[in-house]
This record gives sequence, C-alpha cells and structure tokens, in this order.
Amino acid sequence: MSIGKIAEFNIRTDNWRLYVERLEQYFIVNKIASELKVPTLITVVGLECYELLVDLCTPDKPSSKTFEQLTNTAKRVTSSKYCEVFAEGLGRFTGGAASIHIREGARPVFMRARPLAYALRGPVERALDQMVRDGILTPVERSDWATPIVPVMKKDGGVPRDLQLGDQVMARGYGGKDKWLDGTVIGREGSQRYIVESGNGQRFHRHIDQIKRKSRYSVAMSSASDKEVVAQPDEKESLELNTESAGSRICREEDKSMTDKRAEDPLLIDSCPSSSCSPPSPLDCPKRQRKLVLRYGIDT
Repeated sequence: MSIGKIAEFNIRTDNWRLYVERLEQYFIVNKIASELKVPTLITVVGLECYELLVDLCTPDKPSSKTFEQLTNTAKRVTSSKYCEVFAEGLGRFTGGAASIHIREGARPVFMRARPLAYALRGPVERALDQMVRDGILTPVERSDWATPIVPVMKKDGGVPRDLQLGDQVMARGYGGKDKWLDGTVIGREGSQRYIVESGNGQRFHRHIDQIKRKSRYSVAMSSASDKEVVAQPDEKESLELNTESAGSRICREEDKSMTDKRAEDPLLIDSCPSSSCSPPSPLDCPKRQRKLVLRYGIDT
C-alpha cells in the first residue's frame, strides 16, 4: 500500500516547482524505481496537465521523455511569467497600439440585421451574450450606423464556442487507443473550457477546440399501433375474421336484439326494417373474398 497521495495538478492555481518536490518525496517514501517515475507522473498529474504535456512534446509522446525532461518542459510554461496564458476570459493584445485607417470621405451606414432561421436563434443569442460578457460587444439602445454579424457555422451545425450543459459531445482523448471519447457536458470553466463526463463516470477538462458536438439522429420508435401484423398461412382465416369492420358487428347485434324481442312478444309487428333492407352503414365494408388461383388454365 502506497504512503501518501498526490492530487492532480491545477494549471491555474498550483505551483509546479512545489508539486514536483512533493512528487519526488513521494517517490522516495514509496521506493519507486527510476523507470517508473514517468508513468507515475503521467498517472497522478491529471488529464488537464497531461494535455499540456502532450502539446509540449509533440510530435513525441510524453512517455518517451525522461522525468527531468518532462518536469523542466512544464516548468518553463507554467511559471509565473506565462500565467496569463492560462487565465480564463478574453485575452488582449498588449504588444503595441492598433490603428484603423478609414477612406477619406467615407460615411457610416446602417445595415439591417440578416434574417436568421428560428432553429439558430438560441445558439446565436447565447454566442452574442458571451461576446458581451467578454467585452467584445457593447449593447446600445440606438445607433446611427450598424453592420450585421455573420456567425460562421461548424460542420455539425453548431455555432462556434457555444456548448450547453447536457450536450452530447465527443472530446479529444489522450493516452488511450480512442482518439475521441463520447461524453456529456456537465460544467463550464470560463468561456473556452468545459468539463466533460464520459459514460464510465470519468471526468476531464477540454478546450472548446478539443470538443466536437455529436450529430443528432432522430430514431423512429415503433409503437404497438404501428407494428406490422404478419400472419402465417394457417392463421389467414382467423386474421380475416378479426379484421371484420365494427359496423358489421353493431348491425348484427341490433338484429339479434330485435329477433329476441319478437320471439318474446308475438303481437310486436315488424315495423322496423331489417338490416338487409336498410342502406349499408358507412362503417360497414364488404368482406374481401379470396379468388381461386388458376394455374395453366386448371382450377386448383
């Protein structure tokens, strides 16, 4: 039984240097061999940090590196110098001043909003709300000029960078034989990262660029009324009797009741015409008769 426990490394809050120091002490206490340090690091570091190691070691795999190579590579990236790279929210360019050149004599115009399909209104509105929260757009009551926004649709029909809780997705898998893992979105971290839970209960963090929305297919479920009745050859006769119209049964029951009344009361005159004289009920359908099969001109 191992002594102690090493938690997953949080890229945004934990210190990598301290994490490696605790991990080295964990190796000493549990007498872990040198060739098992890299597998242990990959196992305990967590999926989010492992994704970072995969990106840093590309095209090689993290398992092909030594323990010192992995820790030094991650140290350069997770240091305080690059902490803003892992910060949530909208990133901003601080390298210089941007300038916009407008043609001389150009006048702003007001362009109406483009027509939008009803099925896309929800995703587009959520994308606009997210852009407002990130500071990209600022809502106003009135403006003398306006330009339409053209949302670029993904191949799966979704609006980029917008997932909701409960969406069925396929997340990028690392370290296994499956390149994409089926899962469900159960949480959100900022505007670009999501928490996905797989079918076996495993949870992992993924960037929006590492997630694909699953295609939704409508599955036709057959009900009892839609099931096709297939009769065997010896069941055709019973099937024809069972498919008799409801009108025929009603008329036959009425004729039987009138016959019983006349038998009980001889003085009762037959003032009511029988069903044979009355016009056929709209519910009554003639029974189909099976025609004989003629083969080679011989009645079989």
